[in-house]
Amino acid sequence: MPTTKQDLVDLICSKQEGLTKKAATELLDAVFDKITDAIKTDEKFTYPGFGTFEIRTRRARTGVNPRNPSEKIQIPETKNVGFTASKALKDQIVG
Repeated sequence: MPTTKQDLVDLICSKQEGLTKKAATELLDAVFDKITDAIKTDEKFTYPGFGTFEIRTRRARTGVNPRNPSEKIQIPETKNVGFTASKALKDQIVG
């Protein structure tokens, strides 16, 4: 099962006869660049049967300083990329 970029490149080359590793790497990079651009601009990328990547905002909140538990600190709002698996993917993984 592919676990690294090189494993994915090798898999693509084995499935597509005549495709060089360089071309497969460029193809894979282009796919991930497009996914990244879609998340940045649309804040969402959906691949049917796999899942959805989207920007999630974690609101600002008050936290505790780990070095001094009696001191309160303000944690700023942050943005992260979240992933929600599709039902089809969940069914394949869970069984």
